[in-house]
Amino acid sequence: LKRDSTTVSSNISFSTEGMARQRVTVLDETADFYQGEQDNILVWTQEDTLFYLDGPLSQEDLIDLAEHIRTMP
Repeated sequence: LKRDSTTVSSNISFSTEGMARQRVTVLDETADFYQGEQDNILVWTQEDTLFYLDGPLSQEDLIDLAEHIRTMP
């Protein structure tokens, strides 16, 4: 995979209605953790990349998973 100088932009939206938000840290970056009744969401940026994890995992498990994700050079 080669990256060129083309700028790509996109929009993302997701509902956090009824979810409690908490600021957490992922690899020294501020992240948003949303706790729901069944699923939880973790959102953070690293360099120019936005990451979004959603599932029936605990805050600790989502952060652990997030800290093992790497962007490609």
